[in-house]
Amino acid sequence: EEHNIQPLITRLTTTLHDPYEILIIDDHSQDNTKREVQTLMHHHKTIHFYQRNKKYGLASAFHYGFSKAKGEIIIIMDANLKHPPEIIPKLLHALTTCDIAKASGYFHGGGDQSLPPRRWIVHILNSITHSLLGGLHDYTSLFMAFHRNVINKIHFPTHAFHGEFIIEFLHKAHAAGLHITEVPFVMQKRGRSKTKASPIILLHYFKTVYKLARAHHA
Repeated sequence: EEHNIQPLITRLTTTLHDPYEILIIDDHSQDNTKREVQTLMHHHKTIHFYQRNKKYGLASAFHYGFSKAKGEIIIIMDANLKHPPEIIPKLLHALTTCDIAKASGYFHGGGDQSLPPRRWIVHILNSITHSLLGGLHDYTSLFMAFHRNVINKIHFPTHAFHGEFIIEFLHKAHAAGLHITEVPFVMQKRGRSKTKASPIILLHYFKTVYKLARAHHA
């Protein structure tokens, strides 16, 4: 995310109010993200950068970030500019009356500006997941805020290499009776970075939904 990190940090620091910290977890990327972040750290003391020595996967990267975070409220998001930081105040407001505030592109008022065919595939995946598991309208967006004690109540999956772990996490949270509020937002077009999406990754998502649906209806 070497081309996206600077505009993201600028928008975050404009949107957020003290006290806060920004944690960037680099899962052994091969671009110049580290150099860009180190430059930003000279101007923003709230930034903490962690680069791992090999690729352990997305779920593990988030879990690692949780272990480093100091706050009682945790916000997770992608760094590819698809998740607008300007939505964060709405997530924090929603969080005053719920356990998890989930940014949703498929809830009433939301949308997705991603390019096809990704937009169509994600819409179909969320529709299937909603019909099989109930609960949320958007299970795939990695943009949400939650109280720290949520990750103590719900086991956060760390085995998934891609983003399918978030479906399992949200389903377990919903099944456990945690209050999840969907906050509509419009998913933006990806910034200047290459998507990692592939048919194999998509298969992991569908396999996760199938596994959870079988257990849900057993």
